[in-house]
Amino acid sequence: MDLEWNGPVVLGEEGLPSGPGVYKVAAFDETKGAYFMFPRLLDNDDGGILCIGKARVLPTRLDQFLRSFDQRGTGKRYCLHSEANLLRMLHSFTAFAEVFRKCKLHVFYCILTDGRTLHEQECHAFREYVERFGEVPPVNASFPGRYTTWPASDEAKR
Repeated sequence: MDLEWNGPVVLGEEGLPSGPGVYKVAAFDETKGAYFMFPRLLDNDDGGILCIGKARVLPTRLDQFLRSFDQRGTGKRYCLHSEANLLRMLHSFTAFAEVFRKCKLHVFYCILTDGRTLHEQECHAFREYVERFGEVPPVNASFPGRYTTWPASDEAKR
């Protein structure tokens, strides 16, 4: 069963429900009116997905993401969200700030409703991404369940 994604909601703005679920953070180029395209191993990700995660309370977790990322340039270390910390480091030490200067971060989310656990739902979201693109999103360091064997999906068997 595929996940049903809601959104986008601009990160930092109202609109996220307060329940548990999984989320994807995507980079939206305001000047082009389209999501950034990221070359991936098997296909180009034209949806601009930067990371996938899970949250017991979506607004709280994504506020942690935003606060961690917003410490860029301040010299403060904010360790609430590892993917946002990586984005902050990229912003500080690479051409990230120039390339993404007109970028808005959008959030797509799935509310936990079908009896799956948060971990199962997050694994499902990662699996969809990895099967399509051959690797995890750019700022995810790893994926959940990486030390277990995932059975091949019907799509992958073809």
